[in-house]
Amino acid sequence: MSKPKLLRRTEIAFKYGIPISTLKHMSSSRYKGIKPPMIRLGNTTFYDEHQFNNWYHKEINGENRAAQSAKLDIPIKLVK
Repeated sequence: MSKPKLLRRTEIAFKYGIPISTLKHMSSSRYKGIKPPMIRLGNTTFYDEHQFNNWYHKEINGENRAAQSAKLDIPIKLVK
């Protein structure tokens, strides 16, 4: 079995065209969706290229929408 290729946040951002700040947010505890697979070593975040690619394509196709907020199901009340 070959070693997984680990990329830093900046390398992933450049390769997929995602802003670094967006990747930071997706990796934080405040993110409500399914987080990208990552490995933290000290203060550096690494992403397995193959796992991130699979996660990214599921995110683009809308398959990672299972963890949405419950507030989306509440109807909006109109006030006159």
